[in-house]
Amino acid sequence: YQLKQYDSAIIYYKNSARVNNNIIKSYSKIGWGYIRINNLDSAFFYFTKALKMESNNKSALYNMACYYSITKETDSAIAYLEKSIKAGYDDFENIKTDTDLDNIRNTEKFKALIKKYFPNN
Repeated sequence: YQLKQYDSAIIYYKNSARVNNNIIKSYSKIGWGYIRINNLDSAFFYFTKALKMESNNKSALYNMACYYSITKETDSAIAYLEKSIKAGYDDFENIKTDTDLDNIRNTEKFKALIKKYFPNN
Protein backbone atom coordinates (compact mmCIF):
# COMPACT_ATOMS: atom_id res chain seq x y z
CA TYR A 1 0.00 0.00 0.00
CA GLN A 2 2.76 2.46 0.96
CA LEU A 3 4.47 1.70 -2.37
CA LYS A 4 1.25 2.65 -4.17
CA GLN A 5 0.93 -0.82 -5.63
CA TYR A 6 -2.74 -0.91 -4.87
CA ASP A 7 -3.69 -4.02 -6.85
CA SER A 8 -1.10 -6.04 -4.92
CA ALA A 9 -2.10 -4.40 -1.66
CA ILE A 10 -5.74 -5.42 -2.19
CA ILE A 11 -4.69 -9.05 -2.62
CA TYR A 12 -2.45 -8.88 0.45
CA TYR A 13 -5.15 -7.36 2.65
CA LYS A 14 -7.79 -9.83 1.43
CA ASN A 15 -5.48 -12.64 2.52
CA SER A 16 -4.78 -10.80 5.75
CA ALA A 17 -8.51 -10.47 6.46
CA ARG A 18 -8.81 -14.26 6.43
CA VAL A 19 -6.31 -14.72 9.28
CA ASN A 20 -6.03 -11.33 10.95
CA ASN A 21 -7.61 -10.45 14.27
CA ASN A 22 -8.09 -6.88 13.07
CA ILE A 23 -10.42 -7.60 10.17
CA ILE A 24 -11.90 -4.11 10.25
CA LYS A 25 -8.49 -2.59 9.50
CA SER A 26 -7.97 -5.08 6.67
CA TYR A 27 -11.36 -4.20 5.18
CA SER A 28 -10.51 -0.51 5.42
CA LYS A 29 -7.20 -1.03 3.63
CA ILE A 30 -8.93 -3.06 0.92
CA GLY A 31 -11.45 -0.24 0.54
CA TRP A 32 -8.69 2.34 0.22
CA GLY A 33 -6.94 0.21 -2.38
CA TYR A 34 -10.12 0.22 -4.40
CA ILE A 35 -10.48 3.99 -3.93
CA ARG A 36 -6.99 4.50 -5.30
CA ILE A 37 -7.67 2.42 -8.42
CA ASN A 38 -11.02 4.21 -8.82
CA ASN A 39 -13.25 1.20 -8.14
CA LEU A 40 -15.67 3.06 -5.92
CA ASP A 41 -18.33 0.34 -5.77
CA SER A 42 -15.84 -2.15 -4.32
CA ALA A 43 -14.51 0.49 -1.92
CA PHE A 44 -18.03 1.12 -0.65
CA PHE A 45 -18.59 -2.63 -0.26
CA TYR A 46 -15.53 -3.07 1.98
CA PHE A 47 -16.10 0.08 4.01
CA THR A 48 -19.66 -1.13 4.61
CA LYS A 49 -18.38 -4.55 5.67
CA ALA A 50 -16.13 -2.88 8.24
CA LEU A 51 -19.05 -0.89 9.63
CA LYS A 52 -21.26 -3.98 9.81
CA MET A 53 -18.65 -5.56 12.06
CA GLU A 54 -18.37 -2.51 14.32
CA SER A 55 -20.87 0.24 13.61
CA ASN A 56 -19.16 2.79 15.85
CA ASN A 57 -15.59 2.28 14.64
CA LYS A 58 -14.13 5.79 14.34
CA SER A 59 -11.81 4.93 11.45
CA ALA A 60 -14.45 3.07 9.47
CA LEU A 61 -16.84 5.99 9.92
CA TYR A 62 -14.13 8.42 8.80
CA ASN A 63 -13.46 6.26 5.74
CA MET A 64 -17.13 6.49 4.79
CA ALA A 65 -16.96 10.27 5.17
CA CYS A 66 -14.06 10.30 2.72
CA TYR A 67 -15.87 7.96 0.34
CA TYR A 68 -18.94 10.18 0.31
CA SER A 69 -16.81 13.28 -0.16
CA ILE A 70 -15.04 11.69 -3.11
CA THR A 71 -18.40 10.76 -4.64
CA LYS A 72 -19.64 14.30 -3.98
CA GLU A 73 -22.44 13.23 -1.65
CA THR A 74 -21.94 16.17 0.66
CA ASP A 75 -24.68 15.54 3.22
CA SER A 76 -23.63 11.91 3.72
CA ALA A 77 -19.97 12.92 3.95
CA ILE A 78 -20.72 15.49 6.65
CA ALA A 79 -22.95 13.03 8.53
CA TYR A 80 -20.27 10.32 8.57
CA LEU A 81 -17.57 12.80 9.50
CA GLU A 82 -19.63 13.89 12.49
CA LYS A 83 -20.30 10.26 13.44
CA SER A 84 -16.56 9.55 13.30
CA ILE A 85 -15.79 12.53 15.53
CA LYS A 86 -18.48 11.49 18.01
CA ALA A 87 -16.94 7.99 18.01
CA GLY A 88 -13.57 9.48 18.96
CA TYR A 89 -11.86 10.47 15.71
CA ASP A 90 -9.97 13.58 16.78
CA ASP A 91 -7.14 14.00 14.26
CA PHE A 92 -7.92 17.60 13.39
CA GLU A 93 -4.79 17.99 11.26
CA ASN A 94 -5.83 15.06 9.10
CA ILE A 95 -9.38 16.37 8.77
CA LYS A 96 -7.97 19.76 7.81
CA THR A 97 -5.56 18.44 5.16
CA ASP A 98 -6.92 15.11 3.89
CA THR A 99 -7.48 15.65 0.16
CA ASP A 100 -10.26 13.07 0.22
CA LEU A 101 -12.36 15.67 2.06
CA ASP A 102 -11.66 18.44 -0.45
CA ASN A 103 -15.19 18.28 -1.88
CA ILE A 104 -16.76 19.20 1.46
CA ARG A 105 -14.12 21.36 3.11
CA ASN A 106 -15.47 24.68 1.82
CA THR A 107 -19.11 23.98 2.64
CA GLU A 108 -20.87 25.81 5.44
CA LYS A 109 -21.83 22.47 7.04
CA PHE A 110 -18.19 21.40 7.21
CA LYS A 111 -17.15 24.73 8.70
CA ALA A 112 -19.94 24.51 11.28
CA LEU A 113 -18.89 20.96 12.17
CA ILE A 114 -15.28 22.03 12.70
CA LYS A 115 -16.38 25.00 14.80
CA LYS A 116 -18.61 22.74 16.92
CA TYR A 117 -16.06 20.00 17.63
CA PHE A 118 -12.75 21.84 17.30
CA PRO A 119 -13.60 25.36 18.50
CA ASN A 120 -9.99 26.33 19.19
CA ASN A 121 -8.79 25.62 15.65
